[in-house]
Amino acid sequence: MNSRCFPRSRFRLSFLLIMLALSSFPCFAEWTKDITCKAGEEYRDVRVDAGRGEYCVRILPGSLEVKDGPFRFWFNPDFEGASGDYKDGRKVGKWKECDRFARCEQKNYPELDPYELQHPGIKPEIPITYVGGKYIFDFSSCRSTWVTHTDGGKPDFELNIGSYPEGCTVSYLPDDVLKHGGSGDYTCKIPFAVGKKTFDSLDLLSEFPKMGLPQYCERPKPVLTGPIPADLEPSFKKGLTQIFTATYDTGNNGSGIAQARLHFQKNAASRSDRCVVRYDPGNKSLYLLSDQSGKFLGPIAAGSDDSLWNNECLLSGCSNAELSGTTLTVHFAIRFNPIQFAGQHHMYIELVDNQRNASPAGDVGEWTVPSVDADTPVKPWPSDRSCPAADAIPH
Repeated sequence: MNSRCFPRSRFRLSFLLIMLALSSFPCFAEWTKDITCKAGEEYRDVRVDAGRGEYCVRILPGSLEVKDGPFRFWFNPDFEGASGDYKDGRKVGKWKECDRFARCEQKNYPELDPYELQHPGIKPEIPITYVGGKYIFDFSSCRSTWVTHTDGGKPDFELNIGSYPEGCTVSYLPDDVLKHGGSGDYTCKIPFAVGKKTFDSLDLLSEFPKMGLPQYCERPKPVLTGPIPADLEPSFKKGLTQIFTATYDTGNNGSGIAQARLHFQKNAASRSDRCVVRYDPGNKSLYLLSDQSGKFLGPIAAGSDDSLWNNECLLSGCSNAELSGTTLTVHFAIRFNPIQFAGQHHMYIELVDNQRNASPAGDVGEWTVPSVDADTPVKPWPSDRSCPAADAIPH
């Protein structure tokens, strides 16, 4: 299925990503056909989640295609997100556009924008043609257009064509970017004066150097980020037992996570009466801060039958962790001592990277440990060292 968005980079990113998400999904029969395509155009009916996109495409030589004709998009069968018309790969005329919160706008898109009309070389046509087995790109015109290249009838990349005051911009968007979002594989900035050029392919990053013009295209430079604590579930509740799921982003700067920690304490400055649990990815082991501040009990292996405890809490060895992409997820299985640790506690997650840099402890919620009442028999702590489960005590 085709997967295109607004023809100009100035459109709202949120709506752009909705359109990009309409890619390579099968069609189903529960919706009726609501648009009619002109002769020579192909009809598209693309589904994603509860949404649907309906539009027409014009097939061009060289395995190219562009949206052309009526377009409609629904977030669900009762909520239309957009409607209007495309012409040669860009929106024209009157459009209705809504976001997911039903905030709608009526817009009118001209065939050429005012800033394009200031450029004398502009032509109201698709700036790419395919003749004699070659692609001819008219950089002197550079009409804002979305063009899709297909392989075996399926989109494999798109070119988002636009302009800046001195020239033409072309972003190369491979299929994985269309499906999952991102800035694209690379971007080219080409002066209008370059005029028309003939290429063997539309991979401009490799084609321009063949002409001795390597300066026009470049891949985006990666932004280096270090590991950071990310999230915790649940974040507001109470109970004597719980499996807490903490997530940590490993970043991309080459510095990994040495220690992933989760704190329960009165406030950020507390240095006593606290429960601090820890997972070390390097040896896949668990630790618990002892009652003697600064020293940890352990290690015990994650996923084991062992446990660690102090006066405030117990960390069960049934706690475990997994790494998926850049996300480390740790499931801390914890019991709280209702005699020593009753009351409300702030929860913080932090980490130490393998260069011994500690992140600021992020406050991620509050947890209340209920106290025992006068009718509850007091058992020695900890009498129960089994794998904790979520406690049934309500909010």
